[in-house]
Amino acid sequence: MFSEQEVIAQLEHQFGSLTDRCGYTDGFLTKLSLSNLLPEELPTEIGLLVHLQELNVSHNNLTRLPPLIGKLVHLQKLNVLNNDLTYLPPAIGELVHLQELDVSQNSLTHLPSAIGKLVHLQELNVTGNLLKELPTELWHLTNLQRLLLYENMIDSLSSEIDQLVNVEYIGLDDNPLTSLPPEVGNLRQLQSLGCSDCQLTTLPDELCFLPHLKHLLLSGNQLVVLPKSFRKLVSLSTLNLSYNQLEYLPSDMSQLINLREFDLTHNQLEYLPSDMSQLINLREFDLTHNQLKKLPSGIGQLESLEILSLYYNQLTTLPVELGQLQRLRVLGLAGNPLVSLPPHLKNLETLHDLILDTVLFDTISKDMLQFFEEKEIRVTLAPLSERSV
Repeated sequence: MFSEQEVIAQLEHQFGSLTDRCGYTDGFLTKLSLSNLLPEELPTEIGLLVHLQELNVSHNNLTRLPPLIGKLVHLQKLNVLNNDLTYLPPAIGELVHLQELDVSQNSLTHLPSAIGKLVHLQELNVTGNLLKELPTELWHLTNLQRLLLYENMIDSLSSEIDQLVNVEYIGLDDNPLTSLPPEVGNLRQLQSLGCSDCQLTTLPDELCFLPHLKHLLLSGNQLVVLPKSFRKLVSLSTLNLSYNQLEYLPSDMSQLINLREFDLTHNQLEYLPSDMSQLINLREFDLTHNQLKKLPSGIGQLESLEILSLYYNQLTTLPVELGQLQRLRVLGLAGNPLVSLPPHLKNLETLHDLILDTVLFDTISKDMLQFFEEKEIRVTLAPLSERSV
């Protein structure tokens, strides 16, 4: 049986000095980083470092983890990011004190059922693997707070997902998901849900029963309509619905009074609900590449709005009320068939950036240009060709 010092000596013989890669507590090795040393295998003796609490073997060429990894029973953090693993050994389930496990950017095709034994796990990152399905045991990790599943091949989620009673963050971007299970509405601690660049065509009504959801990212799907109960997501701060196929918004979205960032880029919207004027905390509103022909007069009541992007729509006029936006710093108007800039833009006291196209710029009066110069408003020209992007 090798002592801890003998194991470290062996590691240093293989990798060179590890002085700056080790951390000690009460004379015992508790932290070890072997990242970027490019081994294909870890020496089995690493399992003898029984006092380790944090082990970082990221950015190597590891094709497997030694079975003795299970002997590191005090391990709390294990980072195996960016290696060549195709599987995890069942011994991973013996790391009963593990709180954070990062096996992202590998080539895992499945997770072992033993992962369900990691009862103290709080964060699991399996981003960038080849997973098509998840083991039932994963849903038994009731202490899990962050679950990152980005960039896999997962096309469905189990109804047992609602057993993750403490999960606060779920990332599912870049998976071929066509739907979310209704049980997702039972994740009452969920604060952030990312499902961008999936294949969602609908959202379950139950999604709207999440009282603490602050960030909902659904860009790059195939959504045509939103659930009628969307108004119940009153804690939402960030909502990204860009690159979908929405033709209209529910009229009662005005109840999302905590919304600060709202991205509707690249949809098919022809109008906005008149009661959107109640989104008084909205700071960034992106409506680029829609089919808007006019804006509701209530837009002037978005008193916190700082950035308004209206690029490449069908606007021919701007409401007088637009001049009431006393915090607006950036206004994007390029790519609209506007005949001229309305004089009420002079009322935008905090405007700093105005983005136009060349056609609209040529219509600006000398008086307006002088005003922009005096107020130090930067006028930028965007190409008309972006309309086809």
